[in-house]
Amino acid sequence: MTEINFNVYYKFDGPTLNKPLLEKKTKNEISESFDRIENELAIIINDPNAVITVKNSNTINLSIVSNLSEEDIAHAVKRTLDGLGFSYNVLP
Repeated sequence: MTEINFNVYYKFDGPTLNKPLLEKKTKNEISESFDRIENELAIIINDPNAVITVKNSNTINLSIVSNLSEEDIAHAVKRTLDGLGFSYNVLP
């Protein structure tokens, strides 16, 4: 099993060429999007044995244990978090 841990955060850098109509999220929208991370990742990862843990304290910590490769997990996390408007760092 592969385990990867991430620090997830919201950072608004303004509209981009790919997302020219992007607007800053409200605190409520950020909270709602954080609440969707676990379900969205479960759909994209599509591994019935995967364990996805989202912990919210001062920062959001995301832990994924799965039979997928590290590359596949990283791709799923990028796709999910980009879609929800979040940035992240891989933790050691």
